[in-house]
Amino acid sequence: MDEKITCTLCGEDRLRRYRVPGLPEVFWMCPECESLWREGADPRASTEAYLSVYLESRGLDPARVRPEPVDADASTGSD
Repeated sequence: MDEKITCTLCGEDRLRRYRVPGLPEVFWMCPECESLWREGADPRASTEAYLSVYLESRGLDPARVRPEPVDADASTGSD
């Protein structure tokens, strides 16, 4: 995806690609509301996934784990 997409839930920020250290999955997330779209999901559609639920489902403590941006500029396209 090379276009910049604003979060469909909060409308406050653009989606960015992230990875949790130690986990292989890459996902799209809104850094403002922490809504999450797994790789392959349509980020223009609504989601019911959130970072805290994603982390807890993998046995991780959301208060202690922070995702890292995947892209060098941490955005969904070049500026």
